[in-house]
Amino acid sequence: MYVRVSFDTKPDLLLHLMTKEWQLELPKLLISVHGGLQNFELQPKLKQVFGKGLIKAAMTTGAWIFTGGVNTGNWSRLVSRLKVCPHGHI
Repeated sequence: MYVRVSFDTKPDLLLHLMTKEWQLELPKLLISVHGGLQNFELQPKLKQVFGKGLIKAAMTTGAWIFTGGVNTGNWSRLVSRLKVCPHGHI
């Protein structure tokens, strides 16, 4: 799921959206993944391990993953991995 919000959006509004409207359970952990806009290259094996590891960490801990919303370079590949994850709540 995806939502775009302003920097001054109140956290309680987001929590209401996610738990009441989207009917998500409260997470046991929040994972925040952010980085620069530079398109640095990762080795293919490292990309695979990072993507799989991030999804596994979220699934085994009941986490929500938050990103900066950038959809370029390595971020677009990460988003693609999250989209094909069998559990849409990640």
